[in-house]
Amino acid sequence: MVKLEDFFKELSVQTTTSQQLLAKRPIPAGSLIMEQAPLTQVPLPSVRRQRCNYCLRRASLQCCGRCRSAYFCSNTCFRNAWLHYHHVLCEPLEYDTYTNVDADRWLLERAALTLHSHARLNKHNSHSPPHLKYAIQALESHPQQFDDHCVDQQVHQLHGVPPPAQPTRTPGATTTCVPSVSIDFQDVSDMLAPFDCPFTAKELKQVQAQVTLSRFDIWDPEQHLDKVGYGVYPVTTLYVQHSCRPNCAVTYRQDKQRIVALQDIAPGDRITISYVDLTLPKQERMDDLRRRFGEDYVCKCERCEGDLQGLDTLLSLPSATQLRADQAATILDEDIKSWNMLDTVKKLQTTDNGFHGEIPPNTRMHPSEFSHYISRCIAPEIYANDAPLPAATSDASGAADSFHSIQSFSAFARHAHSSPTDLKPIIDCLIATAAVPAFSVSMIHAAERALRSYMDKQQWAEASRCATYLFVVYRLVYPSLHPVCSFHATVLSKTCWNFLVQMELAGIGTKLEKIYLHGIKTWIDVARDSALYTFGQESSLWREMVDLQWVFERDQRLR
Repeated sequence: MVKLEDFFKELSVQTTTSQQLLAKRPIPAGSLIMEQAPLTQVPLPSVRRQRCNYCLRRASLQCCGRCRSAYFCSNTCFRNAWLHYHHVLCEPLEYDTYTNVDADRWLLERAALTLHSHARLNKHNSHSPPHLKYAIQALESHPQQFDDHCVDQQVHQLHGVPPPAQPTRTPGATTTCVPSVSIDFQDVSDMLAPFDCPFTAKELKQVQAQVTLSRFDIWDPEQHLDKVGYGVYPVTTLYVQHSCRPNCAVTYRQDKQRIVALQDIAPGDRITISYVDLTLPKQERMDDLRRRFGEDYVCKCERCEGDLQGLDTLLSLPSATQLRADQAATILDEDIKSWNMLDTVKKLQTTDNGFHGEIPPNTRMHPSEFSHYISRCIAPEIYANDAPLPAATSDASGAADSFHSIQSFSAFARHAHSSPTDLKPIIDCLIATAAVPAFSVSMIHAAERALRSYMDKQQWAEASRCATYLFVVYRLVYPSLHPVCSFHATVLSKTCWNFLVQMELAGIGTKLEKIYLHGIKTWIDVARDSALYTFGQESSLWREMVDLQWVFERDQRLR
């Protein structure tokens, strides 16, 4: 008999009878709480030829010579895949038949074959990866939430909840995957039957229900947090509860899911992650949660019912809900091109510390105003012209200019600990404003698209401003070490550095360069530390930040 408690025996967490995961000793921020391989996984069809079809590693691949449809990075991955499912899915063909493969059916086939092969191997006392017994036990331990009627309507709704109008565009956000195409369960059953894998259509429906509950998007932190596949992680969904203000987050290393602490966690505290995109309003988040956990699911976290529920009020303002995607793109483009950080900081500086979060009436908060307002509220000393200089920059040549820089935003990133209590008065002031189009789903999505476009075109000035706005928004809704925030810190440091290099090549005066140097140095430090805590030393993001720091310091020595 498999005991799921044994899975956590050597870890810093323990389970409870109510299927919660609690810290059993102090857990520092950045600690790896647990790492697990999936029960099964599939790459997205669009990246199937660029990533190993077993471990999802981006590497030089070899095509299976028999089916000419599967790609693997090593003999080990090929053997593991063959052991569990590829011996059935591999058919002698002259061409690739998986060009238009449906990922939902592909994942179901792999899951059913993995369950069958594990039972067969155990029956013959043969080898099966040690993690599978825990994953399968967790999958079967989930409460029965789907009935036949609900599963039959899987494409249109899960637990009676319709699919979202559009998929989330926030890189790195976790969401519930809704099958996009109907799966013919009888056809899958008929396909598996000749291989001594006797799943009935009804049993396959139940497997699909279990897979949907425990399915996660696998994203790559080294590829702009792009989704690269789907994985089934039943241990996570069984024990790790949801919060819209989580103390942990999931990251991925190839197909392995890692749960990382986002803050210091005391013994006895619950381990929580977010199962939804936190830039969405409350109703959309609840719909997404109910698709996964059932129609009676209710979240009572600090974001939903505590000091941070004002964020959802902001997202529900007419200026947010009535803003179309094309309008958001137009407003953003005009605002980014006219945004001058230096002039804005000079305009906002104060000597009497008289700023208390007030906003002039009839103000429309566009991305530039919103970014400065939030950083000014959380780190007001940065905008004061009598503010002391950071120790690293308090030299005579930089004293006159350092506070006129993007140092305001880098200091906000490094020093501002945006607790719910601190954020509440800021949110209340924003709610009383005429309009806050900057804090809307449409504007955030438009900014994500624009950021990629600016980076592709090497428009680094616009890219750095867009990245600044996104970082400030994400810091409001996500904890500071969440993968979404850590990743955007690295993007911001790289875009700012490239902007500095671009200015130097354009021959812009050294004074302007010095103004930006102080902020960029801090951004690099913030991004390096965030990548280390969130993604670890093995991550290429952390290595990139270390390399960028070395290049920056060398550049300073040569000046």
